[in-house]
Amino acid sequence: NNAFYNCLALEAVSLPNGLTTIGNYAFASCTKLPSISIPNTVTSIGSDVFNGCTSLKSANIPNGVTSLPNYTFTSCTSLETVELSNGLTSIGSNAFRYCSSLKSITLPNTVTSIGQNAFDCSSSPYGGLITIESPDSVTTIGSYAFDCRDLAAIKYNGNTYYDRSDALNALKDNNVTVSSCFSSSVSLPGATGVILTAY
Repeated sequence: NNAFYNCLALEAVSLPNGLTTIGNYAFASCTKLPSISIPNTVTSIGSDVFNGCTSLKSANIPNGVTSLPNYTFTSCTSLETVELSNGLTSIGSNAFRYCSSLKSITLPNTVTSIGQNAFDCSSSPYGGLITIESPDSVTTIGSYAFDCRDLAAIKYNGNTYYDRSDALNALKDNNVTVSSCFSSSVSLPGATGVILTAY
């Protein structure tokens, strides 16, 4: 844990093949780190690993990692692209919170749950996510998971759900629990061609 925590001058790091675990806060607050490549041998990532890495623009999560912990990329305000593992099953609370440069993300078809505030950019002046593609494996979406400034309306099963102030307030349909979450352009499970669109 805390291996490179708050290394403010760290601009590059090479992680060796054979590495299996990255501990909590390993690179948190490394504000000059622009990118990182995590080897495929890694199977476990701790919480807050890249929290506050404000220069981080790209990252990958290898296939052996099945759970993205809470606060993994919180406040990575420059993050534009992230490649998620094909075996990922859960995205923790606040995992991408305040990632205001992340405009689009595709979730692998193994993901079943998205934690509360996972993509929350509600206090960012730049809006955060505009599009997200969610597979039909997802059964639970936590409260305010997609609470971003650009998120306004949801079209689901031919119906439009829109309430910016009340944030959907616990919409439940087709075994998918959506509790107080905004969205902009999202595919949800349970119906063919489900599109959630911003206006």
